Amino acid sequence: MSRAKRPLNRAAVKKADAEFHAKHPELKGKPLSGSDPKQAGLRKEWMALYKKNNGKIEKSNKKPPKPPKGTKTKCPPANGPFATADAAAKAALKKANPKSIKDNLEYSGLIYKKDGKYYYTGPAKGTDQGANPLGDAPAPAGTKVVGDYHTHGDYSTADAKGNAVRTKDPKKDQFNSDNFSGTDKLDNTKQGYPGYLGTPSGTFRKYDPATGKDTVLKSAIPAGV
Repeated sequence: MSRAKRPLNRAAVKKADAEFHAKHPELKGKPLSGSDPKQAGLRKEWMALYKKNNGKIEKSNKKPPKPPKGTKTKCPPANGPFATADAAAKAALKKANPKSIKDNLEYSGLIYKKDGKYYYTGPAKGTDQGANPLGDAPAPAGTKVVGDYHTHGDYSTADAKGNAVRTKDPKKDQFNSDNFSGTDKLDNTKQGYPGYLGTPSGTFRKYDPATGKDTVLKSAIPAGV
């Protein structure tokens, strides 16, 4: 499995989109699904165009072990059900955000829909400056991904090598940790579904690429760590 290396190369994204939509004009304005197996070929095609235009690709070395013959593959545990995607996201962030702040690492997962109800996957541990919910916390087969969530760890500065160093002080934060980054929003725009964010202040945010609105989720959970 391969994916575009974060942060995305915006110039490469723009060129890849232009070439892709020139070949598939019917898909213009319709973001590709990150989970629909019917669009796997289209996703691969776009990735090739991104790479061709100097976008960097990284490959995952993780290969899931093959189950013994005669056994059924288990789906990730279901965390839910919830009545709405927002409710599932709040529950996921309530679980992930304290860990994220304590470890100063990003955690992430997906929000998915099954039989009219909503669930979340993860939280899966990422790095001090990134997470990969599609690769590290996939949704069960036969479900529809309707959003993703991630956290931003604690307030930090960057050392000489670019690594995050905890400060615990919002006035000494070089990563704008209480807000979505431009890359975060670009990723959700590309996937075509909302993103949810847990922050070191304890505030939870939602970005909806369909409307371009970046809002605070009600009943956010204080950091408490």
